[in-house]
Amino acid sequence: MRRFLLFGTLLAISSTAQMVSLPDGQSEARSPNGLYVIRDVYDRTVPIPGPAHSLVLVDTRKGTSSTIHTFGRHVDILWSPATDSVAVNDHEESNYGTALVFFLPWKGRRVTLLDALARFLHAKRQAALLDNDHLYLTARKWVSDRELLCRLEGWGDQNPKGFTRYYIYEIGKGFRGYRAQGTSPEKRPGDIHDR
Repeated sequence: MRRFLLFGTLLAISSTAQMVSLPDGQSEARSPNGLYVIRDVYDRTVPIPGPAHSLVLVDTRKGTSSTIHTFGRHVDILWSPATDSVAVNDHEESNYGTALVFFLPWKGRRVTLLDALARFLHAKRQAALLDNDHLYLTARKWVSDRELLCRLEGWGDQNPKGFTRYYIYEIGKGFRGYRAQGTSPEKRPGDIHDR
């Protein structure tokens, strides 16, 4: 009985896991409903430091494919539960990373989340966070079909000790701050804190 419970727990955890890293041993990320696949296509002929990887979105119903993004290092893919959008964390540089949201069916529509967050922070008079030498914005998990938990962290002249902030991005509305007490925001959206 104990083995069955452990197996059931592991199965439940794996079925709710949302993030797939490419190219870390995998070459594709399938949507929850199986209608789309994102493939990492590597082109060895691209000169360094060019983006040698392409994310190719395949519509399995129509058999069509489109390149939606190019990248140089690695990315994380997070499908929305409704499969009408997908978040991509692009770990561009050792001191910079950003996130994007692509909308499906693919018609070229996407949002660069760092740009959207900059507009929100300027409105809240917190834009100095963006002036650090090291800045990483990552989508962490979908908290609903339309809301994405994001983490902004960085350090530099503005924040020598570093900082970590959490925000919610809502499709069609933009960013809002997120503050809650208790458990880690990675487990439950919450705490906004400095290191």
